[in-house]
Amino acid sequence: MLSRKSSVKLEVAKGSPPTECPVETLPAKCLHGAENAPRFHPNDSAPDPAPHMIEIRNRYTGNLLLEVDAHTLMRANLRGVALGGAVLYQMNLQGADLRDADLANADLTESDLAGALLEGACLTGAYMPHADMAKANLRGADLCRANLESVNLSHADLTGARLIHAKLFHANLQSAHLAGAFLCPASLVGADLRRAHLQGVDLRGANLTRANLSQTNLFQANLEGAYLTGANLAEAVLTSANLFRADLCRANLTRAVLFNANLTGADVREAILTGTVYDPMQQQPVR
Repeated sequence: MLSRKSSVKLEVAKGSPPTECPVETLPAKCLHGAENAPRFHPNDSAPDPAPHMIEIRNRYTGNLLLEVDAHTLMRANLRGVALGGAVLYQMNLQGADLRDADLANADLTESDLAGALLEGACLTGAYMPHADMAKANLRGADLCRANLESVNLSHADLTGARLIHAKLFHANLQSAHLAGAFLCPASLVGADLRRAHLQGVDLRGANLTRANLSQTNLFQANLEGAYLTGANLAEAVLTSANLFRADLCRANLTRAVLFNANLTGADVREAILTGTVYDPMQQQPVR
């Protein structure tokens, strides 16, 4: 055992005088030597990251719902999991399997759910502003009363989903599939629905003020009493759509297709109807 007053002689270079290094100030590499340092072969795989366990708690009661490694959430199998009221703020759930999961009233603010499987999931009352759900599968999901403000749902599949009283202000729904979905009376003020598929969708009383619906397919859509003030419906397909008493004031209907559409009582004051296509036997709207 070396005493604190003893010293170790280090050879600096061949032919040079020995250098004394006091033990109490000796660096670790001097004490242990390079032969004891860990060596990694270039072909060795990097060590797995240390587990980062996170607790998912109920946003109202604080009760622990789930403890999980944050590294495994992406593409995780969480099918049928009960996470009602969970705090999932800014969580990375890309590609996760959440089919039939209970996420009612959960906080998913700014979470990444791109490509996630949420078919049949319960998201009633979920708080999800600015979440990324691009290309997510939400077929038949329940999003009633959900807050989806500025959410990214581009190319998402919402076929048959329930979005009754949902808030979709400024949401991105470009090329989304919403055939047969229920959006009465959802709020879609300023939403981007360009080239979206809305065949047979229920939009009765929905607020689509200043929404962009250009080139959108609204075949047989029910827009009775909907608010489309200042909306962009250029080149939209509204064949057999129900626009009974819809508010189309200042809407852009340039080259929109309105074959067999019901425009009874629709308000088209100051609407742009340049090149709008009607059925030859159909009565055109009174401006």
